[in-house]
Amino acid sequence: MTTMLVAAALALTPSPDAGARAPNAEATAAVLSAFKAYQAALLRKDGPACARLVDSATLAYYQRMRDLALTGGAAEIKKLPMLDKVMIVRMRHQVPVAEIKQMDGGRMLGYGVSQGWIGDKGAQAVFGDIDVNGDVASGAFMIDGKPTSTRMGLRNERGAWRINLLSVFPASNFLFKKLQKESGKPEDDFVLSLVGTLAGTPVPDTIWNPRK
Repeated sequence: MTTMLVAAALALTPSPDAGARAPNAEATAAVLSAFKAYQAALLRKDGPACARLVDSATLAYYQRMRDLALTGGAAEIKKLPMLDKVMIVRMRHQVPVAEIKQMDGGRMLGYGVSQGWIGDKGAQAVFGDIDVNGDVASGAFMIDGKPTSTRMGLRNERGAWRINLLSVFPASNFLFKKLQKESGKPEDDFVLSLVGTLAGTPVPDTIWNPRK
């Protein structure tokens, strides 16, 4: 779901004209290879593979979303960015509590991939210029052969380049806010409506509080 929303948001974020530094060719090739490996895993809906290909910050984020899905109260969750709300509400609505308890952040991410929550739109994206700065890198997404301002971040951890999904979350939140304003609904009502549409079943307002 996250990658699908990012892909849709890309067209809304034009790229600045500033040129990027020319990175080391070997590092550039390694970054591109890591991105393509993640794309291939998305296409296969291979959740465990995707979890192995993301960085520690991404895993920590999904761990926090998993923890909040189990224990977060309405007041705490409603203060979060819209993307976080959607993730938590969807976990509560579609994943049995007993299953969530058995997952860590990596397994939660993997579950989303295997269930198609993280769509294959990201697997169809194309990297443009790649910027490498030490153990941090990013690649510009391309739309119709033109770069956008949205960049996928990567970090070199444990001897390999790994995807940082948090780097594209601002684009997803931007799109969510745009869709919410167009709907005319209050933000929390929009979240319930969106998750209900994605799940194919209505979401009760009681979902804001943890399930027993």
